[in-house]
Parts: sequence; structure tokens; C-alpha cells
Amino acid sequence: MPTTTDDEITQRWTRPDGSRIVIVIDDRERREEIAARLRHEGYVVHGALSGVELLRVLEAVVPRKLLFDGIDLFIVDPHFTGATGLEVLRRLRSATRDTPILALPDDTILADAARLRIEVLALPVKLDHLVDAVLLTLLSRRAAVAERGGA
Repeated sequence: MPTTTDDEITQRWTRPDGSRIVIVIDDRERREEIAARLRHEGYVVHGALSGVELLRVLEAVVPRKLLFDGIDLFIVDPHFTGATGLEVLRRLRSATRDTPILALPDDTILADAARLRIEVLALPVKLDHLVDAVLLTLLSRRAAVAERGGA
């Protein structure tokens, strides 16, 4: 029976393994900066959308639960043009019941963040801190799935 080394265990639990991420940020330059960094770190960035684009996708695709099947994490900046951050987050949460959502700080969502199971990052949000939060969130999710006996 093969044994697993400490290095193999460390690598399994500290690398992205191609985790799939969707970025929802109106500021295209910021969105692309985050996407490029996450790709460099080994993540697969499946989509980079604005808040309004996400709402259009959620309205157009039925059944919504299949829409984001296989996505491991959403990163959302709730400062949207043409839609409220809270409304976008509510609709996203209803379409993705168990997928973690990391939100950039916004006072308008703080009261509802816990109920919607959204992790709100602390200020200041630097790119390195965001990358660390992504890894910690994905590792927490992986551990929770393993504890439940999932894949």
C-alpha cells in the first residue's frame, strides 16, 4: 500500500489545483488585474463579468443551479453600476447555494453578509491579501467537503 509523504500532503492542501473562479467586478482593469494574478497562481478564471452582465446571465439561464456547476469560488466587488451589490449577491447566492463568495468591502452588504454566507474582506484589499483569502477559502471548502465524505 503506497504511503503519502508530508510533502505530498502539504502540496495537496496548499496549491490551487486548477480551482475554478468567477470574478464579478465592474472595473474592467481591476477585474483583469485580479484574473491575471489568479491565473499566474494556477487558478482557472472562467469568467470575468460586471454586475449587470451577471444579472443578465442569471435571468437568461434556466435552471440556474447548472449555470455555475463546477465553479469553486466567486469574487465580487459589490460597487456596481446599474445594480445594487446586495441584489447581485442575493441572486448569486440563490443560484449557487454552496459555492463560496468573497466580497470586497462595502458597507451596504455588511448587515446581510452572514445570512448570505458571504465572506467580506477587510480593508485595505491588496492583491496579495486577496490571493491569500482565495487560497484560505478554497482550503476551508475542501476540508469541509472532505469532512462530509465528499470528493
